[in-house]
Amino acid sequence: MELFGSEILNSKDKNETEEISKTEIQNKFQESFKEDNVLDNFNNPKKLNNKWDDYLIYYNSLSPSGLGYSIFKIEAGLHPWNNKIEGRVFDFVLSNDKNKKDFSGLRFTERKVDGEECLDLHHRRIESETKEKFGISGIDFFQKAEDYLSILKKNSIIKVDKIKAETSQFSVVSWLKKVGFDFLDKNKNELVKYFKYNNDIPLIDDNGRFILNDDCMLIPFEDWKHGGSKDPYIIHKSFFTDSQYKELRARYYKDGKGENLGKKVLILDKKNKRDGAGDVIYDLVEAGVMPRFILEKEIK
Repeated sequence: MELFGSEILNSKDKNETEEISKTEIQNKFQESFKEDNVLDNFNNPKKLNNKWDDYLIYYNSLSPSGLGYSIFKIEAGLHPWNNKIEGRVFDFVLSNDKNKKDFSGLRFTERKVDGEECLDLHHRRIESETKEKFGISGIDFFQKAEDYLSILKKNSIIKVDKIKAETSQFSVVSWLKKVGFDFLDKNKNELVKYFKYNNDIPLIDDNGRFILNDDCMLIPFEDWKHGGSKDPYIIHKSFFTDSQYKELRARYYKDGKGENLGKKVLILDKKNKRDGAGDVIYDLVEAGVMPRFILEKEIK
C-alpha cells in the first residue's frame, strides 16, 4: 500500500509486532507505480523542514518496522549543501525512519553533462545489505527509479531525454553497464587502456564485471571531507612509479585509516572544493593515469 503525506505519520499496521519476510518486502517494493497516484503526489507534495530535501513526492511503506521507499524533490536553484546553481534534484532512498538508517540511495540532478542537458546520476549508494536483508538488488533499485522517471517524462514534468553518469570507479562502471548504460563514443577508444579485450570485445568475469588490464589496478579512496570511504577507483600503475607524478603522489597518496590501515590510499581532504570526487580525481584524470568515463541511457 502506498502512503503519502500525513498518512505516513499516522498509519499503524495492526500486525506491527509480526515479522515480515524478505520476499514480502521485495514484492511490495516491486509493485508497479500507479500513474495517477504518482502525478497527484508530485503535484501535491509534502513540504519538509530539513536542509537536504524540499519535498516528499512519494512514499511506500515496506514493513511495519519502519522500512520504506521514499522519493524526494529539491527545487531548482542555489542549494547551500553544494553551492551550485542547477536544476531540480530527485532522491530515491530506501531507509528505516524509526532508526534513522539509510540503506541505499540514488540522486539525479537536472544539469549539463558533456555539454548536454540531462539527468545526472551523480550519487549512487547501494549497500550490500539491501539485497541480503530485503531481497532488493542494485538493478531492482535502479529500475524502480527509472520507472518513476519514465512517468514524469511521459507527462512532460521532466524535459530531458537521457540519464548520464560520470565515474572512475570500477564497481560503478560494471553496474551501470548491467542496468543498461552505454559509454559515450568519445570514451570507447580509452576503454582498451584500462580493460582487457579480445577481438574488440571487452572481457567479462563470472560476476559480469569488466577485467582490468595488467597495467592497471584498483586503489582505495578515502573521503576525509565527508567522513567515509568510497568504492575503489581505477588507476594506471605508472602513477606509482613514474617520477613525473611525484607531486601528485605527495598531495593525494597517503596512509590509510580505519579499514584501510596499513594500506596506501588516495584521499579527498577537507580542502578539496570541486564537485564529484574533488580535486584529486580531476588532477589524476588530467594527468592521464585515471579514466573518467561518461555513460548514458535513454529515459523511455
